[in-house]
Amino acid sequence: MGKNRVEAFSDGVIAIIITIMVLELKVPHGEKIKSLVPLIPVIKLRIPDPNDPANQYLPGGTTMKKSVLPIQLAGLLTFLLFAVFAGPAAAQGNKTYTLDMTKCAGFTAADAAKVLGLPASKLTAKTEKIAPNLWRCSFITSDGKGLSYSVTIAPDVKKAAAEMEQLRSNLEVAAETAPFKNKLPKGAYSEISGPGLGDETVWTDVNGTFTVRKGNVILQVLMPAGKVEQVKAAQAFLATF
Repeated sequence: MGKNRVEAFSDGVIAIIITIMVLELKVPHGEKIKSLVPLIPVIKLRIPDPNDPANQYLPGGTTMKKSVLPIQLAGLLTFLLFAVFAGPAAAQGNKTYTLDMTKCAGFTAADAAKVLGLPASKLTAKTEKIAPNLWRCSFITSDGKGLSYSVTIAPDVKKAAAEMEQLRSNLEVAAETAPFKNKLPKGAYSEISGPGLGDETVWTDVNGTFTVRKGNVILQVLMPAGKVEQVKAAQAFLATF
């Protein structure tokens, strides 16, 4: 086997190793570099120990100390890439927001008008407090059309994430009931990814709503109907904080 073919093969192996190592890593929970420390043992487990007698020699007389260097470098590269890209995402996903819901978190009739393609003067804005941490914001036209949001502000990110998990569980139960069983094209729910859509999303045909979590805030789009329109409405609202 020629030198170029060996190098190409080695590059391919290292690329696979990096991919596997990244898949094993979990997004860190925290906003500081120290939150990446728990990932170090996972990296080390994927790097062979050249001092282990069982790993001293490879077929053909190659020593492990020479052949393991690219793998060690791959491990270091994996960790650095994860720190650069996952670290900021984790910090954003763990952010706690304090919103002034008496003014619908700063989302105005003018903002709603841009989403709907209507003059702001055609919309009536209303904010209702449904529960201690639950509000409903509506921007409705005289014929009952417009935007309507349900906004839950959890005490922290962990609680908000747990509520999203409970939502998924509830939808799975509902999907097995007579009105929906074997009638949902996307199953109980599906996720939609895209810019400006927070940390996790749930779209469901069970009640035709789109729910997004951004930090400790859970936003559910009640109106308008339709997946594309609701995604657009969610992006506009989440852009205010």
